[in-house]
Amino acid sequence: MKERSGFGTYVRIALTLCIITALVGALLAGVNLLTADRIEENNRKAVNEAVASIFGECSTDEISFSDDTGLVKSVYAVEKAADFAGFCVYVSSNGYGGAAEFMVGIGTDGKVSGISVVSHSETPNIGTKVFDDPEYLSGYEGLSGTLSFGNGVDAIAGATRSSTALLNGVNAALALGLSQDDYPSVS
Repeated sequence: MKERSGFGTYVRIALTLCIITALVGALLAGVNLLTADRIEENNRKAVNEAVASIFGECSTDEISFSDDTGLVKSVYAVEKAADFAGFCVYVSSNGYGGAAEFMVGIGTDGKVSGISVVSHSETPNIGTKVFDDPEYLSGYEGLSGTLSFGNGVDAIAGATRSSTALLNGVNAALALGLSQDDYPSVS
């Protein structure tokens, strides 16, 4: 039997690969179209749960902000029982295992009122000590200004990158300098 080789064979292989790639791309686009609303809804639910874990029953209003760090994803003014309660800053900061996403609550006094972790992919039993330990997270409560290790904040041994990710995220939230005077009406 005679083997075929030459330019025609390469063209046929290239066309086959292009058709397969187009079909897979169309399939992925279809799946994205079908799941986009559900993903958006789940993200909104996770944000609302994180805000509620810091401020309790409340309503939020997403506000505009200016962030020089690139860590802040969104900012929400929080109203509780018809009174301004503070802000929740949605932060994404890279730790050892990738991006850690969390909310930093900032009270009307400009101090951290709580931290609620939305997601992280840190190493179990090492980096997770930073993001899954309520006692460690509560160590940030009541702090303000520019924070650093040894200045009211401790790093967890063996989880320095995760500890730094949390510290950087909290500092990015505090650096926004949010004040009720800037956003007097929350609806």
